[in-house]
Amino acid sequence: MSETAIPPVLASAPPPLLPQDLVTESDGKSKRWRKRLLLVSIGFGLVFGIAWATSPRAKLLHDRESIATRFEPTVQAVALEVDEAMNAEIARLGLTKAKPADWRTVARRISLALIGNGLSLEEARVAEQLPDEQRSIWWTEYLLKDRRTYDYLAERWTRATVGTNNGPFLIFRRRKYVDWVADHFEKGTPYDFVVRDLIEAKGSWTDSPQVNFLTATMDDADNKKPDAIRLAGRTSRAFLAQRIDCLQCHEDYVGKVHFPELESNDLSNDTLSNSDLAPTNRTGQQSDFHQLAAFFSGVKLDNAFVGLRNSTPDYRITYLNEEKETRVSPEVPYLRNLIPDEGEPRHRLAVWVTHPENKAFAR
Repeated sequence: MSETAIPPVLASAPPPLLPQDLVTESDGKSKRWRKRLLLVSIGFGLVFGIAWATSPRAKLLHDRESIATRFEPTVQAVALEVDEAMNAEIARLGLTKAKPADWRTVARRISLALIGNGLSLEEARVAEQLPDEQRSIWWTEYLLKDRRTYDYLAERWTRATVGTNNGPFLIFRRRKYVDWVADHFEKGTPYDFVVRDLIEAKGSWTDSPQVNFLTATMDDADNKKPDAIRLAGRTSRAFLAQRIDCLQCHEDYVGKVHFPELESNDLSNDTLSNSDLAPTNRTGQQSDFHQLAAFFSGVKLDNAFVGLRNSTPDYRITYLNEEKETRVSPEVPYLRNLIPDEGEPRHRLAVWVTHPENKAFAR
């Protein structure tokens, strides 16, 4: 037998095991069990997560028991008056009322109005624990305690008062303005207080966020004064529910803008009240708009650290069909007896806008 020949016994033996092949059968079973255990754990985790998310006992921001399930008597009284007025109008027109919507539909509409989106599954499950007639009321009261409501309403109101753009980069802080409005809405600050703060605002746009109502109209290139014309338009639209922008350029030729006036101009009699004066209507004039804008012409920015301050109003305009520029004094377009004689121009305007007898503001 040669030296290289392999004995028959060794020729039939299995090949030698390499280091990576030195795995026992028990090790293989252990790996399989670990994989199965991992899959089972993942499965239990998914089941637990779904069960927790859909559980009727899921906890919300406020405890269910802390939210009222009935409206206050004053709210119910107003709602009853609205219902009666609507029913009377439906009956007058001979219409047929639709069937009442189910509580989920009503709750979704309430959510869209107050926070801009619908109910989550968690919120719906909690509401389902209440009697059917209490669910919509409870959900309304819940949202009125939720910060989301005031953030959403503040954003909507911001769009009406300062627009949708980001304004001047350095002197406008939209986020601070929205937060300021939301804080006042949440605290229940009376609406007329908020509006007066905006019209009279002065100081820095960071320390006094209400100042951003004014700085939103300023130009990056020439940021010494807010735009009085834009402020007049926004004051009229947002606070008086009147669109008088057309009067900026011309008289009201088509009779679309009407202002209430008083037949008697004798306001010196202290015993003469507004209820004794018969109101009449007149069409708007170009001067009405620019006299309103003149109230804002005294706002000035001298120092970025100090912010906006009041100065002497200086408003000039060349009216339609005129060649010479006219200096315009601040004046309100109607019910001039409601504006005080003394005080800073914007303070006088704020008092007039929010006056209890100014029905345009009340509506």
